[in-house]
Amino acid sequence: MSSPKVERALTRPRLFDTEIGGLRVRVVPLGLACCAVELSAGMANLAPACALAPDGAVEPDCHVLVVAGTVTHAIADDVRAAWDSLPEPRVAVAFGACTISGGPYWDSYSVRPGLGDLVPTSAVVPGCPPGPDTLAAAVAQAVAAGAAGVAAPTPVASPAEPNSRSGGPSSRSEDSEDG
Repeated sequence: MSSPKVERALTRPRLFDTEIGGLRVRVVPLGLACCAVELSAGMANLAPACALAPDGAVEPDCHVLVVAGTVTHAIADDVRAAWDSLPEPRVAVAFGACTISGGPYWDSYSVRPGLGDLVPTSAVVPGCPPGPDTLAAAVAQAVAAGAAGVAAPTPVASPAEPNSRSGGPSSRSEDSEDG
């Protein structure tokens, strides 16, 4: 049984309509953990092209479920129910390391090893947390993959950032001296 807060989020999610490549797209954000903050910021970045869908809005050409955060065994049925409630055509985006693979909690008894075995995922955004600026590219890639019938998830590259949060290699040179 899910919590009332989760139940409310799944039964009355905020739906955002936008246009991508000439298609009307409805984005359904599902923030489960800390990546939800970055997801919210990413939705705000889409604000000029993305509007809160009014009741009775024109049905979109594609639905995009964006899952951000750790998918636990306890919430898995609710995530699957959110996916099943979306009409076809639909695609999913895994936003963040925990959503993709369980992240740093991969070996916890309560954490699923990613979204991919629960929901067919069209795009993955790596990072802990991923930058909010990657959301627009991820949604566009997921819609394109869905339209093309691509089954395998497409990784979305993060733009180069001076203080990258992706855990990349250190900028320190191997042959520098600590004199």
